[in-house]
Amino acid sequence: MSKRKRSSTAIAGAILLACAGVSRAQTLDQKINNAWTFAASQVLATANLSSLNAGGGDVLYPSSTTGTGGYATWKTINCTNQSSGWDSSFFPGQLWLLYNHTGNATFQTDAEKFTNPLQYSLNGSDPDKGIQLNEDAGFQTVCAWGNGLLYSTDSVFNGSAAVSTFLNNASYLNSRFLPEANGTGMIRSLGVVGNYSTVAWPQYAGFSDSQILSMHINDASVIDHSMGLQCLFEAHAMQPNATTDVYYQNAITDAVTSAHIFVRNDGSSYHAVWYYDPTAPANFAGTVWGKGTEQGYANEGTWSRGQAWGTYAFSNDYFYTRNDPAQINNGNVSLFLNTAQNMANYFWNNLPANLPHTSADYVAGDYVPPTDFRADAGEQNTTTDQNGKTYYDANGNGVFNENVSGSGGSKGNYVNDRFVGLGTYTPRDSAAAAIEAAAMLQLAQYEPDHTLGLQYYNEAGDILGSLLTESSTSGNGQTDYFGENTSSHAIGAGLLLKFSLQWSASSSYASAVYGDYYLLQAMNDYQTLEAQWFPNVSWNTAVAGNWVDTSKWSSPSAPGTTLGATFNTGSTTPFTVTLSGPSSAQTLSVGDNVTIQKAGNNLNIGNAIYIAGTPTQLAKLTLAGGGVTTAGSLNIANGQLDITDNTVVINYGTGNPSPAGSIGASIAGGYNGGTWSGVGIDSSKVASVNAAHGNPHLYAVGYADASDPAVAVDHFAAGTVVIEPAIVGDANLDGKVNFTDFQLLAASFNQPNTSWDQGNFNYGSSTNFTDFQLLAANFNDSTTLDNAEMDAMNNFAQGYGDSLTPNADGNGFTVVPEPAAASIMLLAAYAALMGRRKINLGFFR
Repeated sequence: MSKRKRSSTAIAGAILLACAGVSRAQTLDQKINNAWTFAASQVLATANLSSLNAGGGDVLYPSSTTGTGGYATWKTINCTNQSSGWDSSFFPGQLWLLYNHTGNATFQTDAEKFTNPLQYSLNGSDPDKGIQLNEDAGFQTVCAWGNGLLYSTDSVFNGSAAVSTFLNNASYLNSRFLPEANGTGMIRSLGVVGNYSTVAWPQYAGFSDSQILSMHINDASVIDHSMGLQCLFEAHAMQPNATTDVYYQNAITDAVTSAHIFVRNDGSSYHAVWYYDPTAPANFAGTVWGKGTEQGYANEGTWSRGQAWGTYAFSNDYFYTRNDPAQINNGNVSLFLNTAQNMANYFWNNLPANLPHTSADYVAGDYVPPTDFRADAGEQNTTTDQNGKTYYDANGNGVFNENVSGSGGSKGNYVNDRFVGLGTYTPRDSAAAAIEAAAMLQLAQYEPDHTLGLQYYNEAGDILGSLLTESSTSGNGQTDYFGENTSSHAIGAGLLLKFSLQWSASSSYASAVYGDYYLLQAMNDYQTLEAQWFPNVSWNTAVAGNWVDTSKWSSPSAPGTTLGATFNTGSTTPFTVTLSGPSSAQTLSVGDNVTIQKAGNNLNIGNAIYIAGTPTQLAKLTLAGGGVTTAGSLNIANGQLDITDNTVVINYGTGNPSPAGSIGASIAGGYNGGTWSGVGIDSSKVASVNAAHGNPHLYAVGYADASDPAVAVDHFAAGTVVIEPAIVGDANLDGKVNFTDFQLLAASFNQPNTSWDQGNFNYGSSTNFTDFQLLAANFNDSTTLDNAEMDAMNNFAQGYGDSLTPNADGNGFTVVPEPAAASIMLLAAYAALMGRRKINLGFFR
């Protein structure tokens, strides 16, 4: 990989991060590296398509692919077409990114060919500079000329021509600034260029609301055009003077206005805002008439791609103003950062994998958003803009919040002018996911709180992991998002599948050129931040040694709080690394069969543990010698984590989704029917102790979320999941099996998707009677039970045809089958006991 020079302007930080070549034994890195190879082949093939290379030196640009079969046909656009050429710069942007990544001069040649026409020309008389600029001038400039400025070795593209293009296009964009909009000012998104010195707003006298609605597009601002402010900011950074100072101030004004009119209190967003003052149309002051979500499900819905554009745009606004004392003092810098954070948090919290399991849009492990976050659940009554207003208009007559109900066709029913939820799976938008991943990585880099920056980095990584999931042969699976199938064959011409132009019951689109562009940018930025934040040192050879022995590592330093540790020698020979004291690493990446002999010492992994092998050669990490191992996250693919007698603590952070479910699945894989030899999390110590006692169900690997007040691991901080060997039946991990554990099991009995601390001791799909039998067999001391407690447990067993006989030594029960007629009514007695003892079942998850 090659590294190209950076521009001295702010664009080097704001467009993207320079790519750095890294190789990790990490699952996501493997996916990213494979994706780079696939992208190089796909994009080069697209550049050579005859359909893009018209005669007379003209070029066309790929836009999107359509069809439900081969996904192979690019819809092309002409950059001189004012209405459809907005996305023309994304393809040359891809070529520049691939040139930077590969160093292959062919990509630079093609990038120059597709970048050169994207220059400003008022009359379009120059066939090589024929772009007709519109409200998308920022898009049309930054992705092509901005990347050329960063990476080209040609003075035409990294010098005066690039600067001139930015200045000319910024001048045009600034001409669309409307001081009166919303009383503060913003750039007009839609409508033809008029005399903006006097602002010739349309006159609405005599028109009905429905007529106004039919023409509102001429007076609309849309959130995606907030991305264009970067062109104004860059022009000012390149040549600060009185003219570009105006660009800078107008960009800030637009950003402030946008933060207030587009973003709701909960961080969600509107797509469009329309201006209209029905009380004084002749003296129009730019007040807001209405808001909506044109490409989403409903006005009070949230179009996921618009949400991603907003996250990206406001992180840009923060970047360009963060060192300006005036903007710091007037609160704008904080406004931009907080808005970007709120929009990113809303996006993340409403991704399918993070939804309640009862949602029709919930899919485990799916971090690609639906086209509208609210289509499944419907417009929510409590979601208002910052003025406390809602804009329900399900019947589409331009009158908001009417007391009307009816059917909205494919959008389902509406009540009080509000669309109710469809309650069905919503098609995804891979382009929105790619944009958000790039936005989060940008925010991660700029975020002054490094802990939050790490959070956005990891969330972006999860989104990328979903996007880079290879497709089945048909490409029609729910989570098949990547345009290469598992046999390494391309499915169509683009990189990503399942792009949705807008909300609909279905979508025929496959790839979008901008989704592919932001995918490459996110891949680039993720690996760059990884190299900057988590530099690794590698163990040299598959031989034993001490952690602090620098001669065993690839650099003079052993791993520590700022250095990660990689064990990926390529050997299949097991080896042991010994800790001589408490030790740490930023990341721990394992591709070998390595045992870390801790000798009672604690091991702290600041960010993540990655265990990644191949389908034919599993990677294995064994943690021996007791002690506590902590990490920010745990990622296992084709690998095994043997915790032996260790306690492992995953510190996922308060306010974030708990990984307890995925950890339970990994333990179930390692459990492997009680052999403790499968892929996932296992314990050779548990297996050996059980074998010595002749009881495969004596010990197991327990896990619990310390945030749950029911469990006894509160000595660990909230926001952690604890994994450790435990007696089967010890639901709350307090070291014994007693009546409290029975209560935990009973509270979740027959519920699906339960965890260890809900009484699911054999890692099944639910807590069931088998789990109760395991608990009863391992009960610590039946003599400690009072009569009511003993009756409760026995009645529970009898409700399922068994009875409990205490063992002679007081440890455990023998479960004796009885006739099934043994009283269901006894369950009622158990319920009465629970009520009498004032057991609060509400806190059990």
